[in-house]
Amino acid sequence: MMKKLVVFAAAALLSLNASAGYVRYDLEGPMLSGYFFQNEEDLSIAGYNITVDNGRYGFRLFPSGEYARLNWTRARYDNEGPSRFSISSYLDEWINVSMWFNFSPTDDADVYRITSRFSAVQWYRQSDWERFPNLVLYPTGTATRHAVEQEVADNFDFYLREIGEYPDGLRHIAPRLNVIPEPGSLALLALGAASLAGTARRRKAVNPAR
Repeated sequence: MMKKLVVFAAAALLSLNASAGYVRYDLEGPMLSGYFFQNEEDLSIAGYNITVDNGRYGFRLFPSGEYARLNWTRARYDNEGPSRFSISSYLDEWINVSMWFNFSPTDDADVYRITSRFSAVQWYRQSDWERFPNLVLYPTGTATRHAVEQEVADNFDFYLREIGEYPDGLRHIAPRLNVIPEPGSLALLALGAASLAGTARRRKAVNPAR
């Protein structure tokens, strides 16, 4: 019986390790709504569907191969929470849209504060088209972390394993993780700095400046 339990536990562990962990961040703000998915193992962005609306113009950003892409991702300084990222899209009537996101923690471990920059530029226009005013907006709000269903995580993993990218042609861009010193290393650095300071003081006492 014990042997069967051990085999079952090992199989369950392998099953968990076979699928990366994913989370969904829901976006909410005065001009901002939508969500994005993140791979919690390598902090890559696995999907997004984001709407920016200033009351007059609304823009929906989602991955669609060559017409909408993920430009870059950056891990936060502590490698925790949502990655910073930049996206761009080509919309109707020759409008080029780009946006980047930055996140900072709040008192709630699952909620992050959003700062972002959004721009929309009509880089080509025919004479009979309505003139589009180029926009630069700075949407703010919050990003709230939620768990995702296993079926959704398995689908992301399938695309990543078989195609090398996420659904809808979204490139897999894993940010470079930051090196975080261990607490023991920080203690050794502090001890070394204190020792050097003590040595400098002793030398000054023995050889005072003239």
